Order: sequence, then structure tokens, then C-alpha cells
Amino acid sequence: VGLYHVLEHLYEPRTVLRRVRDALPSGGIVHIQMPNRRSLDGRLGRQHWWGLRCPEHVFFYEPKHLRRLLAEEGFEVASVETYDPWHSPGTVEITARSVLKSLLRRDAHVAPTGGPRATETEEEAPTGASRMRLPSRALRGLSVAAAHAQATMGFGNVADVIAVRRE
Repeated sequence: VGLYHVLEHLYEPRTVLRRVRDALPSGGIVHIQMPNRRSLDGRLGRQHWWGLRCPEHVFFYEPKHLRRLLAEEGFEVASVETYDPWHSPGTVEITARSVLKSLLRRDAHVAPTGGPRATETEEEAPTGASRMRLPSRALRGLSVAAAHAQATMGFGNVADVIAVRRE
């Protein structure tokens, strides 16, 4: 059974895990992926972290929480990774862009680079963040390297867990 970016959305994750356990034969596998609350980009990005999606994410996990939850619900954890090639680089990039845009907005309020055009009101004037296009290729390349580096240290942004149903 695959639960890809599901458990963090559920108010009753134990109920779902029990149903999965009951549906699997002994030795059956569940593969779970979700944002890793313990990730380096989560710690550095804080309120700009891609995984902090309120109110849609109702629980925030890290690998040790998943290990305990799965053990309590009748599973044995076979592997834990903190990297997913599909999500990890892009989510580092999303967090980095959000942080950069916030910094640019803050700078725009302190020292604007120009006032509104004659036809714009103050509210319609573009901020410093919307005037500047972030360097996509450079940021994307750095995000791939950063995602690999943080996962190598065990602080990647996706918790990827494979567990086996116990007898």
C-alpha cells in the first residue's frame, strides 16, 4: 500500500494505519512519504518551509515519530530515507524562493526601488519581489545539490518510510 503525502492531512492517522494493517497479509508492505519536519530547509526556512501548509497539513512528522507510530500500529520499519528524487529538489527550491521573496518584499518596504507609475495606486504598484525575476536555473541547480546534501546528513525534506506488517 502506498501512502504518498497522505498521513499529514489526516486527523485520525492511526485509524488509516489500522485499516492498512488489516488489509495487508503478514509481511505486506506499506510505503509512506511525507514532509520531514526535521529537515534542514524546514529549520532554515521556518514559516516559509514548503511543508508548512496550514490548515491542510494537520500533523507534522519526523522519522522518529513515524517509527514509533508504525510500531504501535503493528508494523516493523524496514527502511527510512529523507530524500525523494521526485519531491526533494523542488521543495528545497520552493522554500528558497519563498524566503528570497519575503526578504525582497521586506527590502521593498524599507527602501523602495521606485514609486508607482502615474496610473497605479499604491496598492497596485509592484513590490521589489515581483519586479525581480529570480535566477531559475541557478536556483534549481543549487536546490538539487542542497537536497542531496541535507539528505546525506539525515535531514532531507521528505520522510520516505517502508514498513512491513508484523504477524
